[in-house]
Amino acid sequence: MQTGGDAKVTNKKRLGLNIPVALYKKINDRAQYQGKTINSTCLDIFWEYFEQKESIKRMESSIADR
Repeated sequence: MQTGGDAKVTNKKRLGLNIPVALYKKINDRAQYQGKTINSTCLDIFWEYFEQKESIKRMESSIADR
């Protein structure tokens, strides 16, 4: 039996960011348009960025292998 903390175990870490107001407004506008929270939108943006980077690396690697 667990005696403290969260009852469920998650594979997540908390991240606090201080960003410029102009960037916050852009993220907030995107979040509202998509009907999501700002945190959820930021997570989507992070995933899109890293997946795009990985895709570019794979493409460059396949070109180099030719």
